[in-house]
Amino acid sequence: MAEKVATKYSVFNKALELNFPKGTIMKGFTSSGAAKYYPNTKLLFGIADPADGVVERKNDYGNIINVTGSDDRTEGGGGQLVIPQDLALRFTSTVSTNNFSRVSDIYWLSGGLGEDGVNIETNGVTPHFVDASGKTGYFTQYSQTRKIVPSQRGELTLTFNSSIVDEVGSTITVFRYTDAGKWENVGGVVDTKKHTITVPFDEFGYYTVMKLRRGFVDITNHPWGRNIMNGLYSKGFMTNLRADAFGADDLTTRGEFATLLVKSLSIPLNYDANKQTFFDIVPQAVSATWDFKHIETAARAGIVTGLSDGFFGPDQALTREQAAVMIARALKLKMSLNDNKLLATLSKSFVDTSNMDFYSRPAIEAVSKAKIMEGSAVTVTGQKKPVYNFNPKGKLTRAEAGKITVALLQKSTSIFPKNFN
Repeated sequence: MAEKVATKYSVFNKALELNFPKGTIMKGFTSSGAAKYYPNTKLLFGIADPADGVVERKNDYGNIINVTGSDDRTEGGGGQLVIPQDLALRFTSTVSTNNFSRVSDIYWLSGGLGEDGVNIETNGVTPHFVDASGKTGYFTQYSQTRKIVPSQRGELTLTFNSSIVDEVGSTITVFRYTDAGKWENVGGVVDTKKHTITVPFDEFGYYTVMKLRRGFVDITNHPWGRNIMNGLYSKGFMTNLRADAFGADDLTTRGEFATLLVKSLSIPLNYDANKQTFFDIVPQAVSATWDFKHIETAARAGIVTGLSDGFFGPDQALTREQAAVMIARALKLKMSLNDNKLLATLSKSFVDTSNMDFYSRPAIEAVSKAKIMEGSAVTVTGQKKPVYNFNPKGKLTRAEAGKITVALLQKSTSIFPKNFN
């Protein structure tokens, strides 16, 4: 058990390091309303058994955790606590991790449980426990009113297998298992020299490092986007559309690109299930490539707006000029005044400025100047120098959207190295 909330934790011979900004304390999780704060909570760190997630087989009260049959450790101890089968199956499920191999231990991090009027607050607890009163508790089944999160976003750094070569750093990622009861890919920035990976830390639970072990045929056979799509898939920024195919040549939707920006730029989720920005994105809305939480976050951050008042159109194909606007806003790129001078500047770069919507012109110039998006060469009779179209109304395949995403991440983060393509 670590001391009460600190700014830096280093455990297991520096295999796990957790850092928080100064002044961070624990608080009750809430998407709206006032939160309860817990400044004296002691965090708990553990290494879990991959078979069932148990971090201790015998607790302080003598209870044996998930051990059946005779066992010499049970003599004089308390009763056995058997993990319900459905919870065990969730933990060992490979639905999200089937294409990955684990390259580190599975770590358990707990900030304890909050009070809820009946139960008192606790320090960090194990995922399966029996308290002094004999009451059992199972991770993923705690009441949401008792969920604890840090008051400020932290950074978690994990060490992975030192035998892994530098060249596959872009396919190494962190998976976490929170109270949602499923493994979730949260990406991470790899330091290939130290064999560590760092991710934003917003929630307690299980964390482990994994490496891509197999991809998809349409990625492997793609003429230019293999590394890009493997990298974005490995980091959890993009997902496969079908069981046997990534969907490299499928069109990118507005919902997917908004979600892609929020995930890849590690923008903290900001939503309220009781207040939605778009009437066609309800709190329960989810698809293979987008969900309410990420689109609502993008809307509240000002990254996206609707196609009309209150209507977003998440499944409509994304246009290049819409992508430019989202990127310029997400990266807070400097944009010029939308006047005739800007139009003249754009006309020197692209011959199809008349096809650009007025609202998109500053963003198109900004992403072009930043070399995040570029035009395509066209042949004009009588001209020796090539001229370019931006093709503002053109659609983007998922491979093309992936290429643009890698370019913007190389400008703004350390997720992918500058020579990655």
